Amino acid sequence: MKKAMKLVWAVLFALPLIAFTSCGDDDEPILDNEGDEITLTDYSDLLNKDRDEIITKKMKDFTPYYQDIDGIFYDNDGNDLGDNIAEVDCFFTFEDIEANPSVVPDKESVEVMVELYDLDANTVLTYLSKKYGEVVANGDGAFTFTKGNMYVWLDIDDEDYLSISYVNKKKFDDYKNSLSTKGETFSIHEHIQALRKAAKARK
Repeated sequence: MKKAMKLVWAVLFALPLIAFTSCGDDDEPILDNEGDEITLTDYSDLLNKDRDEIITKKMKDFTPYYQDIDGIFYDNDGNDLGDNIAEVDCFFTFEDIEANPSVVPDKESVEVMVELYDLDANTVLTYLSKKYGEVVANGDGAFTFTKGNMYVWLDIDDEDYLSISYVNKKKFDDYKNSLSTKGETFSIHEHIQALRKAAKARK
């Protein structure tokens, strides 16, 4: 718990710096704690794609470890997903169909989650701020950027385990509104943790 609180305070302390650095030159390198430049492979182009296009075109050089009606799941076991990327998961629904069989998946991916390793939260926040601009802290271990019809979520689990999610904004807003009409609330952090748990259960 102490470790988590230290990370929260570190991130909150870094937000003014992030806002300042986001105004700089887009070509300026972002460095990790070791002073090494980081470049994260951008998987946002997997969003709003149908299953066939993802498998046979966008990810044709990669082998999923599992796929089902919920989504398509890739890890770095035999796949070169990019530096500091452990897993790439494409979801066709915001819910776990096994837990709620009445859910009808979308024909196109509505969320793409990229799991990271060996990067600290401040480094990734700065990187995303330079790329997407203003960030909103959700107060539950998650941060939101917005670009057109896409949300970009950064979820902080601990110092070594982070994830970036690319989300169809309109479809997510509709989903969140449907929960609100039922009196249910939505937490980005809890949502991502649930997706992670469901993905791990498939291995």
